[in-house]
Amino acid sequence: MDKKSSSFSTFASSNKLSIFSAVIKAFNNVNKHILGICRGIQSINVCFGGSLYQDIPNHKLPKEERYNVKFEKESFLYDCYNIEQMLINSLHHQAVKEVAKGFKVVAKSEDGIVEAIENKNIIAVQWHPEYMNDIKFFEYFINKISNKDH
Repeated sequence: MDKKSSSFSTFASSNKLSIFSAVIKAFNNVNKHILGICRGIQSINVCFGGSLYQDIPNHKLPKEERYNVKFEKESFLYDCYNIEQMLINSLHHQAVKEVAKGFKVVAKSEDGIVEAIENKNIIAVQWHPEYMNDIKFFEYFINKISNKDH
């Protein structure tokens, strides 16, 4: 697999990323919870010093196709679903390469692509739970940040 790496400047337009980065860092600095989806995981990772693969083959699939990812135990995703793996969608051609300091990888696809990262107040996934009508994911996130049952 030929994976080209990227830094912040080549990932997307620098003005847009500067705004994303400022908002992400401002929320993080006051310990607000952040949820990143698709480009969100990429923006968050780069914002905190990680890097990206610019073009990965076989991950930009039609919205209804799924592939398997494995969750790490003791993670938001494992706690949310109470399972070690599940089928997700994939609409991306970029992915996390080097994980930003302070984050841990909590989900990977079978080909080793990082599919989710988290730290104390940030959860970010590469897939689109909203396209999968995954209400459980959003309910768990909302309950967790509002300290209901957690």
